[in-house]
Amino acid sequence: MGKNASLRIAKAGKPYTIFEKPYLPLAKELTRIMCGEKAAKQLDLLPPLKDTATHRIIDMADDIKSMLIECVKMSRYFLFCKLLPTGTTGEHIFQLLNEFIEKNGIDWIKCVRVCTDGARAMTSRHSGVVARMREVAPE
Repeated sequence: MGKNASLRIAKAGKPYTIFEKPYLPLAKELTRIMCGEKAAKQLDLLPPLKDTATHRIIDMADDIKSMLIECVKMSRYFLFCKLLPTGTTGEHIFQLLNEFIEKNGIDWIKCVRVCTDGARAMTSRHSGVVARMREVAPE
């Protein structure tokens, strides 16, 4: 199954196995008619489509993420958003942010402003996220 088929299945929000049920037997029959029995049996050697489609969709997501990271690197502004577990500390929040920035090769020097809700984990003078950010990106 090609990348285009994987993309269509993903966009439709259908399970990956949707291709196997109606279309794979049809593809085998058409191949048998047009190319012979030997060619049709080659279709049985294909890996399970669920795994193939899953990998292709993951590859597409990785490609999109790479493109977005490149845009962030070139942009003056960007927004970081990540789901946090409950009860996180300023240090934990900073570590998540720092891990993302370093993993994706974004330069801390670009961080010139931060907007917070004023929560203590964010603004605490010594251990808050803003204080830790000032250590790595001192304006």
